[in-house]
Amino acid sequence: AFMAIMAGVITISVPAVGILLVFALIVTPAATAEMLTASPLRSMVVSGVLCLVSIWGGLVISAMIPLPPSFVIVTLSTLFWALARTGAAIRRRSPRR
Repeated sequence: AFMAIMAGVITISVPAVGILLVFALIVTPAATAEMLTASPLRSMVVSGVLCLVSIWGGLVISAMIPLPPSFVIVTLSTLFWALARTGAAIRRRSPRR
């Protein structure tokens, strides 16, 4: 049921929002959440929160700075992924005690 709802939302939103923005909002928060959590349920919740933070943060920032909202939203989402990736790399390199 979840996948059917997701497919419907994606199909309806592609013409209005653009394929790149939809792709970035599906893949990037999910990849970030996968690095931050261990369970699938937590990963879905964290992914949803990251997506909402990226959208609302991007809209607020683009209202203050004259930049396209889609650019700012994707940049924030990618920045969250880069921070999670960097944190995961640092945790792997640090010696365990």
